[in-house]
Amino acid sequence: MKGIGLFVLATLFLALLAVPSWGQLRKDRPLINPGYDLGRPLHFGFSMGINFMDAEVKNNQIVVQDENGKNVLLWSDVSSITPGFNVNIIAELRIKENLSLRFLPGMAFGQRTLSFYEIRVEKKNLDSLYHQMKIESSMIEFPLLVKYSAKRHSNSKPYLVGGINPRYDLAAKKKFSEGVYVAFNPLDVYMELGVGVDFYLPYFKFSTELKYSRGFFNVLSSRKSEGYEYFPRTINGVVSDMIILSFHFE
Repeated sequence: MKGIGLFVLATLFLALLAVPSWGQLRKDRPLINPGYDLGRPLHFGFSMGINFMDAEVKNNQIVVQDENGKNVLLWSDVSSITPGFNVNIIAELRIKENLSLRFLPGMAFGQRTLSFYEIRVEKKNLDSLYHQMKIESSMIEFPLLVKYSAKRHSNSKPYLVGGINPRYDLAAKKKFSEGVYVAFNPLDVYMELGVGVDFYLPYFKFSTELKYSRGFFNVLSSRKSEGYEYFPRTINGVVSDMIILSFHFE
């Protein structure tokens, strides 16, 4: 996932360089819905998307005693990601021709698998999978973003979007379940940066958008499951990552 994050950032950087010259790459065609950008400064819509929730885990690398009295040295990481989905309402305020402010309250659902591996000190490498936990998330989110668009040419135009997104995870307050002994804090604030393309259709505007989202805070919770306190003790911190592919209808 770290490699994917770097790839997304590189894509966004290249898109930033490409936006001003977009018009030179497009040939003029008959305009569909030519008055869309000249209408009311405030408009609404809805969005659906697919997300991939990840996290950067910082390990303590200390020896702990498990529930059986065995001394173990554990190393953990997010080993697999289950695609989730987002549903959002869109409110956009046009500030000037190519600049607007967007607010997209909604919900994000996803799941991450946190895996713990036992390290054999004498081998100095990962020996075997020790335990896996499926961490589910049901987040209320409030993205506040600035959108910068290139000039419209023909019936499409690219744009960049960036801002912050406070998220509150309703599932983080759940009681510990069988096999899940690490909890995350419910509140985090994410930095977001994305790139997309608007397509003008006869009755609405359709957009596709790829966005990278990175949490500001350590979301590892101080809550511990009785008898399994050693699991969170092996972790020094967790920082959330997310990639979202969205489809907007405005």
